Amino acid sequence: MKNMLVTGGSGGIGEEIVKHFSLLGYNVILFYNSNTQKAEYLKSQYNAVIKKVDITSEQGVALALQDVKKQYGNISVVINCAGITKRGLMQDFTEQDFNDIFNVNVKGIFNVCKALIWDLVSTKGDIINLSSIWAKYPASCEVLYSASKGAVESFTRSLAQELGYSGVKVNAISPGFVNTKMNSGISPQEIAEFLQENNLTRVIEPKEIALLAEQIIKGDKTGEIFEIFG
Repeated sequence: MKNMLVTGGSGGIGEEIVKHFSLLGYNVILFYNSNTQKAEYLKSQYNAVIKKVDITSEQGVALALQDVKKQYGNISVVINCAGITKRGLMQDFTEQDFNDIFNVNVKGIFNVCKALIWDLVSTKGDIINLSSIWAKYPASCEVLYSASKGAVESFTRSLAQELGYSGVKVNAISPGFVNTKMNSGISPQEIAEFLQENNLTRVIEPKEIALLAEQIIKGDKTGEIFEIFG
């Protein structure tokens, strides 16, 4: 049985990934930050191994993984779903806003990938990072989020080059507008306008991202940004 780590596993996309891969026979380790109720549900219904972890802390990530690996062994797949956003005008963002978004969306991926490099090399494993349509089509009032997801895509391509000779695949999924709690504050009119402006026909469901992740793991591509915009 392969071990898979999913960060942000109690969020909308992460939840579907945990469910999907648990049913495929993976032993899924779920890192979550605050949604204990959802994490406990996934533990009880899908036998997920849950850990409350601050992924912005290098030491916190290392200690959590050390504990997990003692019991379950090496991890061969990492799917980084953890992410936050803040919407607003550029002049209204604070330094703390910047730090919050980049610490979770970028530094968190760095901390997790760094801690698992040798696991992934030994298993010739997979890293999948969650990007966003906002990396390719940056939006008004999304300066920090768009910039952080642009960084995720550059990180993905660079790490794919670095680990390619070791047999580790590193890819990213860039979804369009996803039907998740993170986007629940956006009005139906705003969603419709965004879809129209970007020539998109519909929102994306989290389950579709889980299915795409499965295909990426089965495939042989690395350094790719897989778009699923709708």
